[in-house]
Amino acid sequence: MRLPVAFILAAMTMYGPAVARSDAPSYEEWTNAMLAKLPFEAGVLTRQRYRASGQVYLRGLIDFYEAVGARKIDNARARGRFLAAREIRRRIDSQIAAATRYVGDTERGLFLSLDPAGSNSIPISDAREQLMQMAGRADFNRNGVLEPIEADVGEAALASGVDLGDKMTRDAFLHDLDRSAFGPPD
Repeated sequence: MRLPVAFILAAMTMYGPAVARSDAPSYEEWTNAMLAKLPFEAGVLTRQRYRASGQVYLRGLIDFYEAVGARKIDNARARGRFLAAREIRRRIDSQIAAATRYVGDTERGLFLSLDPAGSNSIPISDAREQLMQMAGRADFNRNGVLEPIEADVGEAALASGVDLGDKMTRDAFLHDLDRSAFGPPD
């Protein structure tokens, strides 16, 4: 009787961490996923190539905002709601401006994170090294894997150029992430 009970208790105890880790990439897996998102060419990421990639992404967003907005504006005008049409146009312009800032800020942040020397040309080996260090800093509970929230924080730090190794910078960054995700406290 003791053996089945011990087996069930052991299985229950180990099941939780095993399931929790199933969606938690190792540092290397996270690093490889980040590298796969970047437009390396012949093993090198240049600022010019990244900027071109960012502009293609931005153009897609602008086209989307304009297409969806045009239908809404046409609908509002057809119903004689000219103030609503102007408000929709203002929102579209605001979304485009925010997307443009986001693309520019991400470029600056990424190159701050991966190219601390400012060469504007990053070999994949250097990027891998920087990303592995970032993964280690984003692993707040030091268990060797990045839970989803840690992976997201690591990616946000990469895009923002934030050094998670500096405690004050990290705390301010996490506070800003928390405020932007959940809004100001009531």
